[in-house]
Amino acid sequence: RPKGAVQIAMHLRLGDLVPEMVGEGDEDAQKRYKIHFSDRLDESLTNFKTAFDMIARVAAAFKTRKSALHVLVVTDSPVSVVKKVAEPYGLKVQPGRSYNDGVAEHTVAKVSSAEQGADVELDFLGDSNPLVGAHCLSAADVLVAPTGNFGLMCEALSRGRVLDSNEALRAWAEQITQAQDDGTQFAGLLDELSSAESDPDKVFTSVEGQPSVNADGWATAAPECPQQ
Repeated sequence: RPKGAVQIAMHLRLGDLVPEMVGEGDEDAQKRYKIHFSDRLDESLTNFKTAFDMIARVAAAFKTRKSALHVLVVTDSPVSVVKKVAEPYGLKVQPGRSYNDGVAEHTVAKVSSAEQGADVELDFLGDSNPLVGAHCLSAADVLVAPTGNFGLMCEALSRGRVLDSNEALRAWAEQITQAQDDGTQFAGLLDELSSAESDPDKVFTSVEGQPSVNADGWATAAPECPQQ
């Protein structure tokens, strides 16, 4: 991430859900896809669209305050696939520059939706080792709506603030946008993120319906993800 920026991270699962990965060539394959994958792909992209619209509001507030924000999307697919499957959901993805942080390849893209209008720059970490993705999600200042076993692992390892649902993201986004014209209040919300990182009691969180995480069972909270 750029030095000094607040980092928001989210996971976009696509790799085993897009038609190209499961083979839509024959009639039987198409039936299997519709039965087993299409609903899950729709759920993944709908959640991504919902989260993006709220993050776009957060990004606008950061821009108003002239504060640095870095939005990381960890996915299992290249940006070209994200662009193709996201378009029917009202998301326009314009891939830009690529870079290597010394560990994995990133592609920076401008993303917009009809509802939000303005472009938001998203940094896609795609098609990389899952452990690298888990590391970067866990190291973010804000982890958005993790789901599935992979998401729960990242939530347990997170050293930042975990917004464990789109409702939690919406509430936080409201706080940020309402504070954009009040420098003291806005700074206070950012200070809360720093406190979450440094407080060991907040690093390891319990997940509703799951056993409490024992910090002794994990080595440490995730260290900083390599900088851009």
